[in-house]
Amino acid sequence: RASGTIQAVRYQLVQTPRIAGRSGRLILSALIPNGATVAAGDPLVEFDQTEQVEAARQTRAKFDDLHHQVAQKQAENEAEQAKRRLEMREAEAELEEARIELRKCPLLGEIDRLKNETKAAAAQARVASLTKSDSHWLEAEAAGLRVLELQRERQQVELERAESNLSKLVILSPLAGMVSHEVMWRNGTMSTAQEGDQLYGGRVLMRIFDPTEMEVR
Repeated sequence: RASGTIQAVRYQLVQTPRIAGRSGRLILSALIPNGATVAAGDPLVEFDQTEQVEAARQTRAKFDDLHHQVAQKQAENEAEQAKRRLEMREAEAELEEARIELRKCPLLGEIDRLKNETKAAAAQARVASLTKSDSHWLEAEAAGLRVLELQRERQQVELERAESNLSKLVILSPLAGMVSHEVMWRNGTMSTAQEGDQLYGGRVLMRIFDPTEMEVR
C-alpha cells in the first residue's frame, strides 16, 4: 500500500502582476472559471484598468508636450543662430569696408585718417565680440535643448512603464490545459479568489496544467 499525489508534468502558476511604481492593490474584474479548458494565449484574468489607463493618458500627454517643446526649442535655436550669422556677416562687411578706407589713408588728411582708423578698430572689436558671444550662445542653447531632451527621455521611460503596466492587467494562458484555482487567505477564511477582490502583486491565483501527462509522487 502506498500514498502520494498525482500531478501534471507540465504546469504553470499564474500570479497577480507586480505593477511598477505602484504599491497598492489591484481589483480583480474578470476570472476564468475553475476547471475550464484553455488554449495557449487565452485570457485568464483581468484587473481593473481605470487607474492605469488614466496614468498612461497623463504620461502620454506630458511626453507629447515635451516632444513639442524640444521641437520648438530646436526651431528657436536655429532662428537665433541664423540671426547671429546675419549680424556677423554685416559686421564683417563693415570691417572690410573700414580696411578699404584705411588703404586710402596716405591720400587723406590727418582727421580723416584718424576717423578711418577708429572705425576700423571698432569694426574689428565688434567682429571679435560677436565671435566670442556666438560661442557662448551656442553652448547655452545646446545645454537648454539637452535639458528638454533629458526630460523627454525620462518621460518616455515613464510612458513605456505605464504601457507595460497596462499590458500586465490582462493575463493570458502560457500553455494549453486546464484551470485550477489556488486556495488563498481572503476575508478571514481560506478560499479561491473572486471577482471584485483587491489583491497584492505576487499572489498565486491559479495554475494551468496539461492533463495529458501526469506523474505520481
